[in-house]
Amino acid sequence: MKRTRIVRGIGAGALALVGLLGPGTAWAEPVELDEEESSLDDDFEPEDEADDFEPDGDTSENAAPPRIDATEGSPFEKPGETYYFVGARYRALVVPQFMINMFADGGTTFVVHGAGAQFGIRKDNFEILPSIWFANYSFDGVPFKGKSDGADAWEIIDANLKVLYLTADFLWSSPINEQFAITYGAGAGLGLVMGDITRTEGYFPGGLPGNPDGAGLARCNGPGGASGNQCPFDGEYNKTDDAWPVFPWLAVQTGLRYKPHRHFVARLDVGFSTSGLFFGLGADYGL
Repeated sequence: MKRTRIVRGIGAGALALVGLLGPGTAWAEPVELDEEESSLDDDFEPEDEADDFEPDGDTSENAAPPRIDATEGSPFEKPGETYYFVGARYRALVVPQFMINMFADGGTTFVVHGAGAQFGIRKDNFEILPSIWFANYSFDGVPFKGKSDGADAWEIIDANLKVLYLTADFLWSSPINEQFAITYGAGAGLGLVMGDITRTEGYFPGGLPGNPDGAGLARCNGPGGASGNQCPFDGEYNKTDDAWPVFPWLAVQTGLRYKPHRHFVARLDVGFSTSGLFFGLGADYGL
């Protein structure tokens, strides 16, 4: 050991000093080198590091649980990061009579209820919401007449129509605060139409010309039996026609987006589409 060599050097130096001092110091008490070395070695005995070793981690049974980040459920969305959602939607479609009257006389305003599933892909205040949803357009006993048809050409329509929509909304948002945002954008898609339409001749019990919007029109039971030519022999009675197989969906919309938690989003929408005015509700779960 290095310390031993140092001690031996000190001992050799002491003997040389005794020789230089001569006989006057010859009877001095001799230096016990071996004991000195042993004492020094004992003083410099290394500590047992193994006894004091402590692992980096706390392995005791009472270790504290891992700390949960307080911002884990924050609704904040990081710039440049993509977020995914899955949820459900409801839409109330208001089909106004004035839209029907763009193509035919008569009709009425009615409300169509639709619901389905939606998905969301969002990044930097822009999102795409693909959706599959179902709407019921059925109605009974509504008077219709072609724009160019005569006053005696009124028919009563019964519709058994359902539409399966495949659509996508493209929405931008302007944040109000961390939880609320105004949304705006457009939607597009196609509706697969199922069902049929039943037509039968109608007549005005009080005679022609009748009401210009078809109010008061009665259902013909068969040819004849009404004044004028209102239930003609060449008319159509309880005739069933197939509906158009595809109906386009185009919409402009705005709304309010509410995100109180990372894993929950609520939506309120309003817009105008090829099916008329609509109001919507939605709820999404953040993945």
